[in-house]
Amino acid sequence: QLAADPAEAPSPEAAATSASIAALSAGALAFHRPSLAAREAALAELLTCQQSFLESVQHERAHLADCSGLQEMECRLEQVREYQQRLARLRKEMHRQAERLQRLKKRAIQLQQAKQTELLKRQAERERELEAERQLIARPAEPPPAAQAAKPSGSS
Repeated sequence: QLAADPAEAPSPEAAATSASIAALSAGALAFHRPSLAAREAALAELLTCQQSFLESVQHERAHLADCSGLQEMECRLEQVREYQQRLARLRKEMHRQAERLQRLKKRAIQLQQAKQTELLKRQAERERELEAERQLIARPAEPPPAAQAAKPSGSS
């Protein structure tokens, strides 16, 4: 044990113990010093790389923060998306209108054909009525052929 009083000289056992502790410490330090030195060098290199990476990230971040063109580009991309949606809606609407127009044309042709058929029927009916009227109109009767021979024909 070490003496509590500094005036007292250490005992030979204490001196031997302290010498052996110092020798063991020196041996352990010598044994681990190369690996510690290698780890210290790797750590220093890692810190250097980390610092340079951090500086480059901060530089890029500052560059992007200063870049107002990026915000403008985002705005333009949003407008492009909006215009594409409008275009899609307009295409659908035009397609619906074209289909509607085709249906209306088809219906107009059908109506025109029906009207024309009705007109032809009315004309045929009118012609039949006129023919029937003509047949009902009284005509002077022609004298029999014997009576015509008795008539003198010299009054021309």
